[in-house]
Amino acid sequence: MTHRDHTQQARWLALLSCLTIPGAPACGGEPADAERIDLVSRRDPRPGGTLTAAELRELVAQMTLAEKVSMIHGAPEGADCNSNPDTGPIFPVVSPSFAGCAGQAGYNRGVPRLGIPPLRQTDGPAGIRLGHQATALPAPVVLAATFDRRSAGDFGGVLGREGRAIDQDVLYAPMINLVTVPTAGRNFETLGEDAVLAGELVAEEVRGIQGEGLIATIKHFAMNDFENARMQTSIAIDERTLRELELPAFEQGVRAGAGAVMCAYSRVNDVYSCSNDLLLQQILRGQFGFQGWVLSDFGATHRLSDLVHGLDSAMPQGNNAGLRDDPDPGTLRDPPGVGDPGTGRTLTTAVTAGSPALPVFNDWPAVPAFTAAQWQSALDDAVFHIVTAMNDVGLLEGTASGSRFAGGTPVVPPRPDLASVVPGDFAIAQQIAETGAALLKNQRRALPLDRGDFHGTGVVVMGPTSVTPYVGGGGSAHVLPFDDVPSPFDALVAGAGHSARIRFVPGYDLDGELVPASAVAAPADSAFAGQPGWLRTQISTVPPASGAGAPPRAPARAPPISSIRSSTAPPRACPPRPRGAGRRRSPRPWPAPGNSRSSPCTRRARSCSSTVSTPPPAAGSTSACTARAAALARAACRAGMACCRRPSPMIRTRRGSSNPVSP
Repeated sequence: MTHRDHTQQARWLALLSCLTIPGAPACGGEPADAERIDLVSRRDPRPGGTLTAAELRELVAQMTLAEKVSMIHGAPEGADCNSNPDTGPIFPVVSPSFAGCAGQAGYNRGVPRLGIPPLRQTDGPAGIRLGHQATALPAPVVLAATFDRRSAGDFGGVLGREGRAIDQDVLYAPMINLVTVPTAGRNFETLGEDAVLAGELVAEEVRGIQGEGLIATIKHFAMNDFENARMQTSIAIDERTLRELELPAFEQGVRAGAGAVMCAYSRVNDVYSCSNDLLLQQILRGQFGFQGWVLSDFGATHRLSDLVHGLDSAMPQGNNAGLRDDPDPGTLRDPPGVGDPGTGRTLTTAVTAGSPALPVFNDWPAVPAFTAAQWQSALDDAVFHIVTAMNDVGLLEGTASGSRFAGGTPVVPPRPDLASVVPGDFAIAQQIAETGAALLKNQRRALPLDRGDFHGTGVVVMGPTSVTPYVGGGGSAHVLPFDDVPSPFDALVAGAGHSARIRFVPGYDLDGELVPASAVAAPADSAFAGQPGWLRTQISTVPPASGAGAPPRAPARAPPISSIRSSTAPPRACPPRPRGAGRRRSPRPWPAPGNSRSSPCTRRARSCSSTVSTPPPAAGSTSACTARAAALARAACRAGMACCRRPSPMIRTRRGSSNPVSP
């Protein structure tokens, strides 16, 4: 079955699902009062820069060779985020409500003497991912479920406003690789599996981002549809299938005005994406007409010749491939790390003396000889593409040809005040989440559902994330959110009224279950005291009260599910997570019934050494830990104590530390 057949079949299944529900007034996640998709897109609210292409070429010509080379690879930034360790102070770029380092993912130097500012770059398919709080938007796949262009434009507007408010200039988003591998680890970051839908939405999202003055980077070009072994995998695909799957959405993103494109780790038909002349030169620039900036995924620059085949800058740096400021040591290898010493060149050497031809090396293709003039032309084109993207969002108005020239001092458009835009952005995020999550709305009481159903036998809410909201995914899409919003359980209780009976069942933990929920119970001081199950703790820095004593003992036996407390006696709410919370925490086990948190059973469940070294109590023992509980604890230890030791997916890490996911 072809991809087209699968798409058509999915559409018929969705339609049949709607038709089989009598009286259903709407389907597909679009509420009846939502704006219908029209064919007229909104115009960008912010004009671009004033420099012409000829003026941009003249600007490039004014740069020295060293300045050009410094612009086409990532670099470290000074500790105060307003200076560079090599070039000294640059200029302050501080928004009204933010100052200091934000933990950005990448940084490209500017040329201060010519009025060219540096570029700070951040991840963020679902919100601005920094060491600073930002609005946590719904997963982009939820945006796809809205089927609504206006929602996509609003989504992009939030990203653009908040990215600029936190001193960023470039956003590594949207991610528009299609969902073709169901188990791919980053499917939630994409716009779904339908190429047409993804293209329609990415165009509006790009307009929203760029319209706020932030450079949008559509990624990963192309066919980066899975994570495992993507750096070692070649995607074998014919050109027709490639054009039917991923290329349409990328083309629409380009035509909507995306300033940058990120090339991928994987190979396409045996050629690395960032070295792929067919993808970057013939299709992206030749057919799509892209004039902006092509940057590599982090570490996806493989050879110096990538620059000739369409790459413009190496991120986070390109030392191994020769895209570097350092002098040529004469021992570089091409291919990096595997070629013979001396076969590689730095870009500066290549621009001044050319480069020799290189033969085929294992599965690396041959590279022809290039003259110094060819390298100079490739370098000039790369810098031109970068300044073109900068000009599109008004970042070059401080140059000699700009509208705000003042002796060469870089000029950046005013940045929004983060505190002032957050309330509106939060409302947009909530509206998109509600629209994308709603499969069916009971308008005009078409379904036999009534508020009275919350009384009598009541409603059961299942799952650990119903009481502990699961905000965002991991890696490049993780966002440090603002203050916690109410949990689904609390919101349902508040909406149904205090006379309603709403019960909670922990269900299964998202990371699996080694010790059954029936073996543990909530502590007496928890919101669900005495109930069986596991408590999921994701991110918290709430310290215990000074001098707090041991919590009261839990009941001797956990009550059955049928007697779980209803909302008529609402449980105590968990304390809100403070701003800046981000410490790692793992799910912790609740003590067994009849024992406090400090019981021997709890200690053994948290320590493999003590559990394994402590023999099970003899039959008939009156020990606080029964033989069954001790056996379960030992089994958990033998299995690696995954329940207690496996870190939560909601862990915030900064670039360069332990983050396993690239942009």
